[in-house]
Amino acid sequence: MVQGFVLAGAMPPRFRALIVTAALSGLRWGELAALRRSDLDLNAGTVRVARKLAVLNGRVEFGPPQSAAGVRVVALPAAAVNALTEHMAEFVGANPESLVFTGAKSQLLRSSSFGRATSWHETVAELGLGDFRFHDLRHHLGADAPDGSRVDAGGTESTSTRRASRIARSPRPWIGASRRPARSPRASRRASAGRPRRANGSQDHPGG
Repeated sequence: MVQGFVLAGAMPPRFRALIVTAALSGLRWGELAALRRSDLDLNAGTVRVARKLAVLNGRVEFGPPQSAAGVRVVALPAAAVNALTEHMAEFVGANPESLVFTGAKSQLLRSSSFGRATSWHETVAELGLGDFRFHDLRHHLGADAPDGSRVDAGGTESTSTRRASRIARSPRPWIGASRRPARSPRASRRASAGRPRRANGSQDHPGG
């Protein structure tokens, strides 16, 4: 959980709620990219997953989730609701069909443009997250404890888990998490040089 908030704090403002929501809801990249204003009920703290955005034969299209079970309503914790409330006020149009998450010019959210806009590989490297991928936000949280915190495999709450729970309870947890240090030109060149080049074409989600 701390990883998600640290990463959100290092993102441009347009993408912070995307990271927080991904980390706390378990939604997939394509499901997040397809969300509309009408899919969110922030008063109830829920998001309705009814479709996904996918790349098919070079074209970006909306379609149903991977299976019938993928159509669902997901409860959102307070930290996600707060992040989305701020995000919706600043970046989302009033039309119920307005997309919640878009690129810098309000275009469809594509993994390739998102990776460039956030300097994803360089950012996760500077935060000490190794080869962390966007998809990993769904899987690094562990099992839920009864109070909404996380427990390790042995059933005991770790120091990092207690810190995560404390941060998550704050109104804007990505502010309480550590921020990315300023990147020097030399460090940026080193990070870029160490990243393998990708073949042309879309990827399933940022970071591989």
